[in-house]
Amino acid sequence: MTSAQAQQYQSAVALWALLRPYSGLKLQLDCGHHVTLCPGHPLVNDIVIRQSARRLVCPSCAYTGM
Repeated sequence: MTSAQAQQYQSAVALWALLRPYSGLKLQLDCGHHVTLCPGHPLVNDIVIRQSARRLVCPSCAYTGM
């Protein structure tokens, strides 16, 4: 990757700024499991974004390929 290409990327802080307004949002993921979004809180549920399949799944289902 060239330095010009690397400069096109933002840090992960930009993603946290996008997620902050959704804190406390309760979701049912595409795999059927439930999560509550609490960005910045130590006791949170993890989610996996499957961009190619346009799915949000839990880490267990992502690992098993569901």
